[in-house]
Amino acid sequence: MSAKERQQRWRDKKKSTPEGLAEYKRAEQQRYVHRKETGSRKLVKDMTAREHRVVRKKWREWKVESIRRRETESQQELQPCDHHTHDKDVRGRRKVRKDRAKAYRTIAKLKEELQQKNKTIQKYRQRLYRKSVSSRSDEKNKNTPRSATRRQLAGCRVNSRVRKCLLFHNVLVSNLKFGFSKAKTEHQKRAIAQRVGDNC
Repeated sequence: MSAKERQQRWRDKKKSTPEGLAEYKRAEQQRYVHRKETGSRKLVKDMTAREHRVVRKKWREWKVESIRRRETESQQELQPCDHHTHDKDVRGRRKVRKDRAKAYRTIAKLKEELQQKNKTIQKYRQRLYRKSVSSRSDEKNKNTPRSATRRQLAGCRVNSRVRKCLLFHNVLVSNLKFGFSKAKTEHQKRAIAQRVGDNC
């Protein structure tokens, strides 16, 4: 690092705080007054035409450099804002992706739970159907003519002829009930009732 760069760094550090900037301005003012008093710094009225042209050229160069430096500083001041905005956008997109992934996981979990519930419902539905079929089968077996005959003769001692007659009666009644339940029209039902009445 050159001496000029070190001096520039020292001045920048000095001017970085309000107190340092005020102190730096006071020092420069005192330095300017001292140079005027000693004659090391000429006033414009004391310069020759050639010295005046050289100084004006330096002034223009200093002005251009000052403008360029201020523009650079302004751009540097704006860059953190842009960076902050970019970081904010990145965080916003990251949050959206995170929320979207969480929603997908929640939907997948709910779908899995729904499938499990449907499987459980189907299992109990099948179990209920088998139980109802079994109950109907048992009820049907209980109501057969032979089962009815056994219930009617429970505890009674009768000969085989009486048992056969009672069984025939129960078969006939069961067939009449079945035919009546299968009759689709009132005409068919009246015909069955009339036939039974004629036989009686």
